[in-house]
Amino acid sequence: MPSIPRPRASRLWRFLLILSLAVGLLLAGLSLARPWAEDWLRAPLAAALTERLGLETRLSRLHLGLAGLVPRVTLEEVDLLAPGDHVPRPPLRRLHLDLDPLASLGTLSPRVTDITLEGPRLRLERGGDGQLAVAGLGASGGGKAGKPEALA
Repeated sequence: MPSIPRPRASRLWRFLLILSLAVGLLLAGLSLARPWAEDWLRAPLAAALTERLGLETRLSRLHLGLAGLVPRVTLEEVDLLAPGDHVPRPPLRRLHLDLDPLASLGTLSPRVTDITLEGPRLRLERGGDGQLAVAGLGASGGGKAGKPEALA
């Protein structure tokens, strides 16, 4: 008995069904791994921010999610402390970091496309040398603290 070729529409539906199941399994796996990844990433991210800003950085919560189709890391209750200081400078309620996934994969390190701060009102001051500094952060702790380029 000769085999009857299946119509293309039937093969297309089968392919789409398998593809949707694979995407569903991937999304389910990511949603299950997200709480673990949030706990795992909190300490290295705080250490990287501490090194970059020259201020001790404490993070209460970290959330991974999407803003539309853009991956977003949200840090909540962020405290910045100068070296030897026990009182946080300007506490940040929320800090959103939007990532560029293609650039991040290409360089194997996170590439931030947008930063959104929620919480304090920051005041920029221009020093006698023309440099901008964030008022209240001071210049202690690594020389970069308080300078807007430290966030770049």
